[in-house]
Amino acid sequence: MGITVAYVDVKNSEDGELVLIVEWISFYGWLRSFIPQYRYTSNVLLIERHAAMLNSPKISRTCKLSDASPWSTAMPFYLVVLVYLSVATGSFVCIEPALCDICMALVTVLVFVNYMSIIFNKLAELLCLVCIFFILQIPGTFFIQDDLQAIRTLLIRAELTFYSVAIAAIVIAHGRAMRSVLVKAYLHASALAILWGFAQYIDLLPESIANNLFPGRMTGLFKDPNVLGPFLIPTILICIHLWLVQGKFRWLVMMGLGLVGVFLSYSRAAWGAALASIIVFSLGTVRVRKAIAVIGAVAIVISVAIACSSVDDGSLFKERAQLFQPYDNDRFDVHTKILVNVVNYPFGMGPGQIENNYMIAAHSTYLRALGEGGVMFLFIFAFLLYRATKVGFSTRFASRLEDRHFAWMSIATMLSILIAGIVVDTMHWRHMWLFIGMSYGQMGCCDKAHNSEVNVSELRLDNRPIGVRRNANVI
Repeated sequence: MGITVAYVDVKNSEDGELVLIVEWISFYGWLRSFIPQYRYTSNVLLIERHAAMLNSPKISRTCKLSDASPWSTAMPFYLVVLVYLSVATGSFVCIEPALCDICMALVTVLVFVNYMSIIFNKLAELLCLVCIFFILQIPGTFFIQDDLQAIRTLLIRAELTFYSVAIAAIVIAHGRAMRSVLVKAYLHASALAILWGFAQYIDLLPESIANNLFPGRMTGLFKDPNVLGPFLIPTILICIHLWLVQGKFRWLVMMGLGLVGVFLSYSRAAWGAALASIIVFSLGTVRVRKAIAVIGAVAIVISVAIACSSVDDGSLFKERAQLFQPYDNDRFDVHTKILVNVVNYPFGMGPGQIENNYMIAAHSTYLRALGEGGVMFLFIFAFLLYRATKVGFSTRFASRLEDRHFAWMSIATMLSILIAGIVVDTMHWRHMWLFIGMSYGQMGCCDKAHNSEVNVSELRLDNRPIGVRRNANVI
């Protein structure tokens, strides 16, 4: 378990206790931006992981840790790249199978091979729920009308659900460092979606690559603006957290761009979900004054976006701002038929068969689950979402600020997905399963095992014990 030491120093803590600071970084190539930091207080090892930028590290020797701290194991370089790409390319899905789908499949296989003990020991609940989720779809296959569509749907859901287990496993295994990689990758994916969406919205892109299926609405590199809007909601929450912690203006700018992107998607579900999640996150993470300031900044950005949209008489905004649209009657008819046919199809009509039976999408995650998998499938899906929200939220009283913020971000993100799922099909949203996995993995960042006690004598350099020296600088 080789770990490269970058810097060693000895400091006195506030209570006069001698503390040995060891910072190291693994060989992650151009992804190496996060330094786990280990504090050796007297004879006890307290593990803490910090996200910090490393510009030009001076690596000198290799430090080997004992097996008493399994979370210090460095991930293979290729797996880090695949995990990063599986998230960073998640906004480029206008062509399927997308690059992120290939990376997600590879990550899932590699993680299940290399992290099997963590999956069975720490994630038994999630693994059981995912397996039941998959098994309950099988009885409905006896009623399918389109075999290829059913197989395709089953494969997609299998990939997404087991990918969430893989994400949870690596976050538990590598703690805050891996969570930081995932968050950074998600911000990169959102930045790509926003930039491409703005270029498409102001007609800077040629018609051959611009998505003009929804005129006047920003779609980014998604097929549907109803996916782009909710995809940007976690980005807004992350930027609020980073602004509160770091106080840098760039995160306010990124938050504003995300809000404008949500607004220009003209998705009613995204508007409602974004408003609810921002309010919940702001009231839960900061004091009332700062929460009011954040919500006020959000209101200002939305007001400016509305004013800008009114330049061309604001007809699209007025149309989308209405609670009911003319085509909603067709959707309500499908909803009624699904509810009525539950008696005829108690185990559902099969994966992906809603469109074949009713010639229109369900436009509701919960009714799609009910129509395609039956009552038990709907129950297990709803229970899975509930457990993911509860597990992530259970760390809201963690000792570290970033963990508390992430707990509130988990519940705010899951809340936005639950709200959007009422009127949008969210079951195949990649970022939904990503955050389900991160919510379950969150318990690994706050696990007592990350603060396990290990004697300093177990820390060795070149197979020799390391002693604490007051003037030590670089090993």
